[in-house]
Amino acid sequence: MKRTRREMLLFPAVLTACSGCATLQPPRRTRDRMRIAREDLNWMEQAARKEIAGCQRKAADGTVLFTPDGVGNYGAVWTRDFYYMLQIFDGVGAQRARDAIRYLLDGQRDDGAAPDRRQVDGVTVYCAGGLNHPVALPPLDNSAFLVSLAALYVKHTGDTSFAKETVPALDRAMNAI
Repeated sequence: MKRTRREMLLFPAVLTACSGCATLQPPRRTRDRMRIAREDLNWMEQAARKEIAGCQRKAADGTVLFTPDGVGNYGAVWTRDFYYMLQIFDGVGAQRARDAIRYLLDGQRDDGAAPDRRQVDGVTVYCAGGLNHPVALPPLDNSAFLVSLAALYVKHTGDTSFAKETVPALDRAMNAI
């Protein structure tokens, strides 16, 4: 099934929310679950993998980061956006996921605040907006997304040593809220 550019840009919301988009049929509800045609689901998964493959940038330290734009133009990894990308875990890969999560954790502030994003040059940004022009306080949900990133990694890999290693930083992140 051929997709339009608009549909391709909307696929992350479709994939995560299963809400359908302009030319897709709305999913049918069965009890509390939604069903999506296998053909549409396969297309969404392939499109998501393509976007993830295209959004990789190397940080100054060599860590592969995943930018939210799908083509690698953004010069940072965003905590929240990376969590959504990691839903297709095998599209990122275990080692790259672990390294990118560590990269975000290395940007944690002394008071525990989790980064909004961390740039490829290593600069950590805690607030939405421009580097020197924040538009708000640090988003409170970044702590929960950072914890969720680590939990998702451990769930997929069984790497309990990573969990033990990161618990103190994740605990500080949650206490910073």
